[in-house]
Amino acid sequence: ILPMDRLLDMFRTVVNVTGDILVARVIAHSES
Repeated sequence: ILPMDRLLDMFRTVVNVTGDILVARVIAHSES
């Protein structure tokens, strides 16, 4: 169970970081 939870946690982190980057790019694009 633990390895799977670790994997899901890593996946969740990647999704969060990717989402933040996309939002930042959209905001920067809309402001310029």
